[in-house]
Parts: sequence; C-alpha cells; structure tokens
Amino acid sequence: MTVRTLDVPPVTCPPRRAGLAMAAAALLAAAPAMAAQDGPGCLDQRLSATLIRLQPKRSRLTAVIDPTLGGQLVGLQLRRAGKSHELLYRGMDFCPQPGFAGKAMVMWPATGRTFAADPSQGKADKAAGWQWQGKVWPMPIHGFAKNGAWSVVTPPKGASGASVTIALRDTPESRALFPFPFRLSITYALRGERISVTHQVTNPGDVAMPFSIGNHSTFALPLGGQGDVADARISTNGRRRLLLDAYGRPAGTGAVGPLEAAPLSSLGIETALPLLWSGFPRRPSVTLTQPGVGSIMIMQQSRRPAERDVVAFNLWGNVDKGFFSPEPWYGRQNALSDGGVVLLPPGQSFTWAFSADMHL
Repeated sequence: MTVRTLDVPPVTCPPRRAGLAMAAAALLAAAPAMAAQDGPGCLDQRLSATLIRLQPKRSRLTAVIDPTLGGQLVGLQLRRAGKSHELLYRGMDFCPQPGFAGKAMVMWPATGRTFAADPSQGKADKAAGWQWQGKVWPMPIHGFAKNGAWSVVTPPKGASGASVTIALRDTPESRALFPFPFRLSITYALRGERISVTHQVTNPGDVAMPFSIGNHSTFALPLGGQGDVADARISTNGRRRLLLDAYGRPAGTGAVGPLEAAPLSSLGIETALPLLWSGFPRRPSVTLTQPGVGSIMIMQQSRRPAERDVVAFNLWGNVDKGFFSPEPWYGRQNALSDGGVVLLPPGQSFTWAFSADMHL
C-alpha cells in the first residue's frame, strides 16, 4: 500500500449537531469534575456540550475527545497522588492564542506539506496543493480531517465508558480538496495506563484512493508538571531518517545516531526528525522520559509497510515552549504529490493504530 502529504487554507466545518451535543453533554455531566489545577480554559457551554469523556474505573487516565473539533483528543489527564495532571500540551485549553494549538490533531489525508509545483520557483504558498487527473487540488498542511465535524458511531457505555468510535465522511467541502468518497473512523480506547488509537479508512469509490495518515499527539513538558523541562529525555531505536529540503519535501534518506536518553533539546527547536519504519529493527517506538517522574512510550501497533521510505515518527518539539510531539505516522511529507503512501483499492479498508503507555 501507499500514502502522501499536503498544505492549504482551512475547510469550513459543518454545523454542530444538536443530538450529538445533547448526548455528549449527558456523558460529560455524569463524569467527575477535573481537578481544579487542570481546569479547562475558555470552555463555554456550547463547547462543553460536545465533549466526550472516557474514564474507566480501573484506569488512572481520563481521555477527552471532541468530535466537532476535528475528532481529536483534546485532553488526557493522569490521576497521581490524589491530583489530576494534564499530559497534553494545551490540553483542555480552548483559549484563542497565536502559534501552535497542541493537543492531538488528526492528520489525514496528508502528513506535512504538499506541493503541486516546485516551491523554489516562486512563492511557496502558490505552489501548495497536489495534482490529480490533470487538475490542481488545494490541501491544508496535515490534511483536512482536523477541520471536520465528526459523528459518534459507538458512544461510551455510561460515565465509566472505556472507548468511543467516531467517524468522518466525505462532503462537498472535502471533495473540493480530495475528489474521493471515503469513510474515516477512529476508536479511542483506555485500558489500564494505556490509550490506544485505531484508525480505519474505507474506500467506497471505484478508483484507488491515495493518502497518508498520522497523529500530532503533543505532550506538555515537564511530564506531569514535575521536574525541569531541560531534564526531559528521548529514546528510540530508529536508525534511519528521511532527509528534507528547505521546503519540507523528501530529499533522500540517511542514518541517525543512537537516541538513548538524549536531551530533547538535541532535536532542535521545531525541527522535524522523520524516522523511517525501515530503520527500526523491531516494532517502532519512542519513549519520552522525565527523570524522577516517569515516562511515556508511544508505539506503532500496525503491520510494517512494504514500501521502505514510510515515516513511523516525525519527532518535533520546542523545549523552550514546553512541548514535544512524537507524531506517529503512516505517511511521508509531500506524499500526495507522488502517489500517496497508501493507495487504497476500491471497496477495501485500511487500518492503522498506535498506543501510548503512561509509566508515571
């Protein structure tokens, strides 16, 4: 199979659905309130009514998902020593601010930027997009799923529900960017100290559909709000990377030195390090460690791609601003422009999953 990436203006989201809002409000009201020190920012009544909370009895984790905000995980709290700690950067923070919004953006059908023309020959924004059947189609960075209003397929079972499945389907707005019928579903599930995120893409059309897929899960530093940001460490057994040009397009591959308890600052400031699936001797994983506090291990849970140059993790962060994103991917930058990382045949489905284990 095969997948790719893109960049362009945001898609207008469909109006919020009253039925979904009422159901979600009932679920949220039934769940215990979050600890005061992690209280949500700028969470008005309308937005609160859209949130779905997973809080199984035998887990210290609480996951909050908003189908109307791109189907993303907007909060992930860990109960420790009688207090609730937000693990996501800007988790449960809905106040408008310039810059990176954090949380856990869903990336589909593109991961990274996509260019329909060579950006070095003019303005990069004019070159953004991708070509299909002789036509140039616009595409936002990381795709348009992050701007969509998702529907609930399988709601949690009561206030202590452990999973929820949501879905996004093609619309006239999406077909102006991506001329394919599709169904994308995500199941968020909590079990113990693990959150699992499973994606399924279905192609109900009559032609093969190209795409890349990923998640921009971003953790707040220092982990659990304890310790010093400068002490945060990264470990991974990935040994090969995708090289990028000045515009973020693939420009070959190269070796990566060992990252064993390396300072996060060694990755640079908001500089991507795309680690290839082919460079991992075993199942790809990345571990973020806060000495004296604990660690979070993010692991791919899907079958290894047959194609070599597929990115498993696009490491990206900013220690000065206090965040790190492992960005689990099944994709590649600028992928839609060269046929996609996944090329899904008509009538078939594709499943991709990752997990994050909290050892805190």
